[in-house]
Amino acid sequence: MVPSMSSYKMDKGNGKQETRYKISLTLPESEIAPYLQLPALQTQWSELSVNGDAETFQKELDDGKQSMSMFAGIPRPRIAKALPNLASEQETAIAMLQKYHEDMVRFAFHNLPEKGAGSCPHVGKAYRQAKKECGDAGTAAVKTRAEEIYVAGSHCGGLVEKDIQEGDETVTRTLVVVKRKVTTYQNGVKGRYPPVFHQVNAVGEYHAVEVDDYLPKTTLAQVRARPQYFTAPLMYGTTLSFDRDVLLMWRPKKQLRQRQSAVIPYFSDGDEEPAAKKMRME
Repeated sequence: MVPSMSSYKMDKGNGKQETRYKISLTLPESEIAPYLQLPALQTQWSELSVNGDAETFQKELDDGKQSMSMFAGIPRPRIAKALPNLASEQETAIAMLQKYHEDMVRFAFHNLPEKGAGSCPHVGKAYRQAKKECGDAGTAAVKTRAEEIYVAGSHCGGLVEKDIQEGDETVTRTLVVVKRKVTTYQNGVKGRYPPVFHQVNAVGEYHAVEVDDYLPKTTLAQVRARPQYFTAPLMYGTTLSFDRDVLLMWRPKKQLRQRQSAVIPYFSDGDEEPAAKKMRME
């Protein structure tokens, strides 16, 4: 998989068009940008409601995004026994995603237009900082340093380190964050194509399953992801979008919350009315 760049025209109104550029991860000598098959990962958080995060961030309902944040790990020993290579596959996949991120950002640094439509303003900022640091070191040294600054300042939206509270301790985890727009195109038709979740039975048959607005924590899910480069006025870098089909390898059993009624002691405060005396019958 190698970074490549394509261009397209965007209508700016009044009959004017502007050239924009898209950087994708494609097969060598091809324009095909396939999804990457990631190994199964444990779910930390997820947002799978109909409108995604639209209400949370006050977006238009069709602009919402559904997301899953996952981490490396195996939830049960019997799963590790059944999938002995899963832990190493997870480690390899995270390293691969980090490399692809850096490859795409470096490609953008060298190939996007220096000025005008489709350029990234952060490249110029990196050059200005590099010139201050390098002084009279020469053009090659300035360019090398600018590239380092540009890569270091990029946003890797698909890999995020988070401090997470687990019981009484705080653990730092690398989360693989994948997102999907609630409104997308399929076969050239724009519409809502929500994720479809599948499970496989003991004989290898796949069947669709219903999920709620989120997946329970530690659910072992396998997704296909596609790295995407972006540039904006305040940041630039890459994100990960995920394909519609998601395979659920394992789900924790639902635990019903049990209400325990405590014994409440009763104390008299002396203000109760005395019980009425029984009438004496003669």
